[in-house]
Amino acid sequence: MSTLHVENLKGLSSGGNANKIIVPSGQTLTAPGHVLQVQHKAVTNTSRTGNTTSTSYVATGEYVDFTPKYANSTIYLTLSIGMQFTNTATGAAITNIGRDGTMLGTGSYPIFMRDQTTSHYAPVGCTFVDSPNTTSTVRYEVYIKSSNGQQVFAIHESAYFSLVVMEIAA
Repeated sequence: MSTLHVENLKGLSSGGNANKIIVPSGQTLTAPGHVLQVQHKAVTNTSRTGNTTSTSYVATGEYVDFTPKYANSTIYLTLSIGMQFTNTATGAAITNIGRDGTMLGTGSYPIFMRDQTTSHYAPVGCTFVDSPNTTSTVRYEVYIKSSNGQQVFAIHESAYFSLVVMEIAA
């Protein structure tokens, strides 16, 4: 294999493809740190979904199936979700993202919402970084649990849910 070292690339200044650098069909040019692809799932619900009283993570059914282009890519995920307790609950509603069932967040409370005296609803926003080391399809799914067995809901009435998955070139 040969390596070409250059300072700058510049397309020809005249002709049908003037001032263009063309990567031939079937070839790939990858710039480290750049976004290669993005998938987004958004839901606005008018009813509560993904509820549990479990103190272990439970899948909400909200997910993105994602196929990385390169095994060495980094996957950057952002989650925005409305969480709610039942009206009399105290404690924490906890959320996490799993890749094929393996939680990406670490610690006992990676993301959570504490009980409030006047409102039991709170939007939760978080980011995760993953390195799945595969070009096979993986499932990124939202999981929730309760800190103490009180009922929690993953998507509050009329709340917005958004999961964005981006592949970043290595």
